[in-house]
Amino acid sequence: MADGNWQTEFDSAERLHRSVLAEVGDRARLARSSLAYNQASQRVRSMVSKLGSEVQRLRAGLAKGEAKLTNHELNRRRDLLDSLSRKYQAAKDQVSEPASGVAARGQLLEDLGTTGWGTAPHSSEGFLGQEGSGRRVMPNRTGVMETERSLGVGTGQVKQEQQKMLDQQDAGLDVLADIIRRQKGMGQDIFREVTQQNDLIDEIDDRAENVNQRLLDTTSSVRVVSKKDRTCGYWVVILLLFIAIIAVLFA
Repeated sequence: MADGNWQTEFDSAERLHRSVLAEVGDRARLARSSLAYNQASQRVRSMVSKLGSEVQRLRAGLAKGEAKLTNHELNRRRDLLDSLSRKYQAAKDQVSEPASGVAARGQLLEDLGTTGWGTAPHSSEGFLGQEGSGRRVMPNRTGVMETERSLGVGTGQVKQEQQKMLDQQDAGLDVLADIIRRQKGMGQDIFREVTQQNDLIDEIDDRAENVNQRLLDTTSSVRVVSKKDRTCGYWVVILLLFIAIIAVLFA
């Protein structure tokens, strides 16, 4: 059996099991001594036998292809197959030793894990060994592990708890959205302030460049004046020497 066909074969076996349950329910409404009841019993036995063959084929296919599966997928399929095997065994036992009326149907449907179909346990042992609790352990039909919080809890209650958790998450997301909006506003204010500070820094830099250029110009002017001052002294000395020479010649 190919890996892709295993789930298809399993779904087919599940449908066959549901057909067995429906046939048993129809048979329960017939008189035990009637011909129709005997015919229905033969059909049920045939369907249960076919279901056993399907279970064996699924088990063989899983053993053959388990090397190609991941551990998670292998465990999931094993749980599904174990659940189907329990359903088959319950149906087989019921066909071999039929009960009467509604009790027969309830015993078979109880394995589905549906609280509205299965009969409640009559023993005084409750859930997880606690007396008088009136709760029973649901069979694992999907491969998902039950927790202490979900065992024996009805579908409606689980949906209510999930809806409550979703509402709490929505409220938390609303608070988080408000915080993010405030942080965004603060970030925008900081951005505007930084932009203004950058403009001021650019203006100060421009003024500093202007002052630096003016200092350079002033320094150049001072150097020219200083050079001219030194040249003027030389000319004064030369003039005085010329006058001294003239005075010596005409003395």
